[in-house]
Amino acid sequence: MKVKKTETVKNYDKSREYISVLDGVRAFAILMVVIYHYWQQSWLSGIKVPFLQGTSWGDFPPRPFFANGSLFVEVFIILTGFCLFLPYAKSMFEKDINPDSPLTFYKKRAVRLLPSIWFSLIIWSVLFIRVTDYATTKDFVIDILDNFLVLRGTNLFSHAGTKFAAAGVLWTVTIEIFFYVIFPFVARLFKKWPVQTAAVMVIVGETYTLLRALPQIEAGQTDFHRGFLCYMGSFALGMMGAYTYHCVKRSQWMSKKYSRAIVTAISLAGLFSALWLIWSYYDSHRGADMQAKLRLPLALCFTVFIVALCFSAKWLRVIFANPVTKFLSGISLNIYIWHMFFALKFKEWRLPWYPDNTTGASAWPQSGGFEGHLTWQILYLVLCWTATIVTAVLVTYFIEKPVAKWLLKKKNGKNK
Repeated sequence: MKVKKTETVKNYDKSREYISVLDGVRAFAILMVVIYHYWQQSWLSGIKVPFLQGTSWGDFPPRPFFANGSLFVEVFIILTGFCLFLPYAKSMFEKDINPDSPLTFYKKRAVRLLPSIWFSLIIWSVLFIRVTDYATTKDFVIDILDNFLVLRGTNLFSHAGTKFAAAGVLWTVTIEIFFYVIFPFVARLFKKWPVQTAAVMVIVGETYTLLRALPQIEAGQTDFHRGFLCYMGSFALGMMGAYTYHCVKRSQWMSKKYSRAIVTAISLAGLFSALWLIWSYYDSHRGADMQAKLRLPLALCFTVFIVALCFSAKWLRVIFANPVTKFLSGISLNIYIWHMFFALKFKEWRLPWYPDNTTGASAWPQSGGFEGHLTWQILYLVLCWTATIVTAVLVTYFIEKPVAKWLLKKKNGKNK
């Protein structure tokens, strides 16, 4: 089988494709989200540039680099749509390709996500959660169900707030799981009518944002910009990206002299357009309504960047496809699950030590007031990153992968 430089095709399953640059895209996105959350806890914003104080460039790297990391969640959503639809897109051009049945698809998704998520929740439950932490036993049971059923942010259960450290980040996993439920059926429609299906998904997402999410945000319910339907357009763009990838891959145009240079320019234009939108978000009032309004154009820019990156010049692909990005991508789920746990717990445990503050650990440090401020920030971040990476490696290679391998092997054994 001839393998193009832009991808590696795994021989054991014709429907699966490994596109190496996606490792770097995923690693880049997870690092930006973690940097944002750690910035929220440490407030370390870079080196002060005296003659640029009072501008967005007063710190280096610029403050928007740290403060807008939450917007890179969009990349996770796009990659989900892209990677899930890739086998279906391939089957549109190669008739001997048969994507997984809905049942097999659900099993694979569950095996991929749930071992790591449930392991973290079990650890937190055993070590840190007590019934006495809640006003009532009912609140305790609801919080347990809300997290173990991965229903964070759905408003299906109503309670005062979770006691699970860092469980708040799992709302994105909930969004993806909801998409998994409908994906096998949406994918079949997409195969027959790709443009029309994508258009309907975008319309649904934008209509929900306009008629439901934005009014609720204006009423003070800011979490509505994270609703599942708000992301339908982003999922659609990811799926359309996979379809476009296979169209370009089979195009004779890519063999022309300047095609790779043009595609590289398109990829960089998509990336810098996305970064410009993120910068614009920082310079605005940065409310949840602005984030909801930016979602579709931001997703479009990221999708253009990702698809074009697959066919770009080697020097650009190497930045995103290398052993480091492959490693970070492989442990990215557990980086995401555990990073806020350490960020919050280290402050609660005063690691590194910091003085008493009347506003509590979550608000410290702020600017000024402590002689060792910068030293504390640096040590705190070193501790957080070290603990997160080490834990992610251990959980990935001693829990997630062995359990997934065992469950899939057990499933395959039953099918013989």
